[in-house]
Amino acid sequence: MQQRVHGLRWFGLSVHACVLTACLGAVTASAQLVAGPNVGVPGPHVTIPQTSMSHPNFDGTVRFDWGDFTPNGANPVAYDGNAGPLEKWLTFDQDQDNDGDVDLDDFNQLIANPITLQENIGVSGTTAWTGWHERIDTPGWSWLPNPLVVGTAGPTNTVAVNTSTTMDITFDPYPPGDLLRIEKQFVFSASNPSSYVNDFFAGTLMVKIIEYPTVPEPASALLLLGLAAIRRRH
Repeated sequence: MQQRVHGLRWFGLSVHACVLTACLGAVTASAQLVAGPNVGVPGPHVTIPQTSMSHPNFDGTVRFDWGDFTPNGANPVAYDGNAGPLEKWLTFDQDQDNDGDVDLDDFNQLIANPITLQENIGVSGTTAWTGWHERIDTPGWSWLPNPLVVGTAGPTNTVAVNTSTTMDITFDPYPPGDLLRIEKQFVFSASNPSSYVNDFFAGTLMVKIIEYPTVPEPASALLLLGLAAIRRRH
């Protein structure tokens, strides 16, 4: 099922932030990471390079692809509420126009157009998810609305609300074992682009994003289990 959602409202479902476990790898899963919403606790970080021309998803634009939408290629993510959030560091190619040198044209090309981040996630653990939340933690970059949310079978009733730096996506409980693809775009929004040029030429210009899923509050989770049991009896 594929659903492009619009930032219209926030779900009325009570949720709490949970933790996640995620795998490194741009195409295939590897070592697992444990992270959560406690911003005061250092979380693990993943560095994701800009998608190369040889990648099957390369479309001529600036994009980042984390895993692929297959059981072996998606990054398994579970929850645990005691760790810091997962940090993703997106690193840019310097030769954006692929002409063999790095100059101001490369920087101007980079900041002129939307940048895509596609994440392919395997919902892991034992608890269904009711949301996914991301924040751009680097000044000068902003989310665009309407992320693309694709699941193995769902998720349903998907709603996305974003500010310039936060992206909050909620949906009906989505069970472990299913895959989830979340694709969104962000843009360069700083009013002083010249202050970013030195970092670009030094190869240190990066965008940091922190993220985690959410699950129902314990009382809400029990209610959902009770309703499911009633449906099975009838």
